[in-house]
Amino acid sequence: MNSGLFIVFEGIDGCGKSTQIGFLENWLHRHQLSFQITKEPTDSSIGKMIQSSLTKNENEFSPLVQLLLFTADRLHHVEQMKNWMLSGTHVICDRFLDSTFAYQASTEMLRDVFEYHEKGIAQILLPDITFFLDVPVDVSLKRVYSRGRVECFENESFLTDVRKRYFERIHTHPEKYYIINGNAPANVVFSDILRYISMYIGGDRK
Repeated sequence: MNSGLFIVFEGIDGCGKSTQIGFLENWLHRHQLSFQITKEPTDSSIGKMIQSSLTKNENEFSPLVQLLLFTADRLHHVEQMKNWMLSGTHVICDRFLDSTFAYQASTEMLRDVFEYHEKGIAQILLPDITFFLDVPVDVSLKRVYSRGRVECFENESFLTDVRKRYFERIHTHPEKYYIINGNAPANVVFSDILRYISMYIGGDRK
């Protein structure tokens, strides 16, 4: 049986990932394709600890502890996703390694820790497709505040730095990313996403 695809959605808060993943979920269901929707942080005990800390006004963990929590949460998650894929299931993940780099690897020491973790993960699983939904920070914040629930990372200064770190990753390996204008109408955004996914699911995957 052919392995499923590993599709990752990335972007700063409010970029529209959840909406586009929902559109893709409906599309896969209509085409009767086997798929699994997942996210990071996960719903494991470690993931729930991370999620709880993010909803507070100030993060209760130091940057290093926070980074290590994300990496511990992922170590189990990649094995789970790999098993899904080996059964022929397409895996769609909301955030992966790029998010951890963009949000947590803000100093040289934290980058060193992240790079050590990334090397280990790369031996198990890497995305087939990564979509980066790009929106300006001011658009991001408008969307975030309109939903009425703000996490500790969601402020202009921090998200500006996060977006810069995303593009640092993208510029290093541009062939690994599909940059999508997340500021376009949602149906237009999905049309762009589907154009790329169809190349893989349509039988052109190398």
